[in-house]
Amino acid sequence: MLPGADFTIACFRFHGEVTSPILLPVYKGSTFHGGFSKALARIGPRFREFFFSPTSPGKHTPSSDIPKPFMLIPPLEEKIRYQPGEPIEWGLMLYGEAIHHFMIAFAAFETLGERLGLGRSQGKFKITHVENLGVDAASPVFCDNTWCSLPPPVNASEILSFFPEDDSQSVLLHFITRLRLKENNQLVRTPPVFSVLMDRLLGRIHSLSTFYGTGPLVSRDHKTALCHLASTIHLDPARTDAHWSEWERPAKSGRDAMSFGGLVGTAEYTGSLAPFLPWLNLGQWTGVGGKTSFGLGKYQMEIKNGHS
Repeated sequence: MLPGADFTIACFRFHGEVTSPILLPVYKGSTFHGGFSKALARIGPRFREFFFSPTSPGKHTPSSDIPKPFMLIPPLEEKIRYQPGEPIEWGLMLYGEAIHHFMIAFAAFETLGERLGLGRSQGKFKITHVENLGVDAASPVFCDNTWCSLPPPVNASEILSFFPEDDSQSVLLHFITRLRLKENNQLVRTPPVFSVLMDRLLGRIHSLSTFYGTGPLVSRDHKTALCHLASTIHLDPARTDAHWSEWERPAKSGRDAMSFGGLVGTAEYTGSLAPFLPWLNLGQWTGVGGKTSFGLGKYQMEIKNGHS
């Protein structure tokens, strides 16, 4: 991590209760993403622009090169029908300045659930409580219409230092939402080699910390060195089951169909992993690959020590 670089992250878990029938697709990221956008626009166009059309400091033109300051984590279950009284859960990662707009994000989800409705069925829900997830504990933020004080956000330096260097020889990555990586401008449809995965992950961390922190957490030279070293880490095919899973958002309301296909399952990597563990840990908070604001590219890692 570069000296003086500061990058903060806040992770919230929302718990809701369905108040009228909701019909959702198997993958719900697109529905929540679109609903969040509409609700923000209802509250105020400038808030929708802040979250969905970020601009560089001093500029007024949105750029596709700038990552959005949030990552939605939709309900991960494959259930598609929700009846009144049933629970529904989703998550929201906020980066840098976006953390100060948490109350706007809360109001947007409240508007989505109680006024606009979710999905084509426009089913309704109410927020029952919200938790803030720290590095090793969860704190209540909102419960039974009562607000608690917001805990301070997590600094990336705390996440990077959570796993000290050790003799880890194996790490298992669980791709819990579809992973979309590109190599040579083509989607990677088989378990990615470690150097490609690290290149995309460090690139995302560099972008997020540059635009939403006080500066990049990883220099370009350090990124280049890590990616070169990553070529010594091997994918273990015998312990890897990651596979391509296709899902497409149907065309509607003048919008073209959108592919949300990606890799799901697990991939195990072996070798001298100590230099990479802090960055892989941070990646659990940032996601990696394409369409992260829709919730894609979220993974969890499991570290194995020694040679077991």
